[in-house]
Amino acid sequence: MRQAADPGVLQLHLSGGEPLLRTDLEQIGETAATSGLYTNLITSAATRTRVRLGELSERGLDHV
Repeated sequence: MRQAADPGVLQLHLSGGEPLLRTDLEQIGETAATSGLYTNLITSAATRTRVRLGELSERGLDHV
């Protein structure tokens, strides 16, 4: 993600399957945010919890 941001990529779109099933989604979001990328999460929200969404938000998730 850092390599993508350097030449001017502006956003990261997380989708396909169900991103919330990933155990490393918070780390992915945080890396994207610290790289300067706008992050967009497309989810069915089937496995979401307030705690998990709060953690994603705190780590830099911009849009769900």
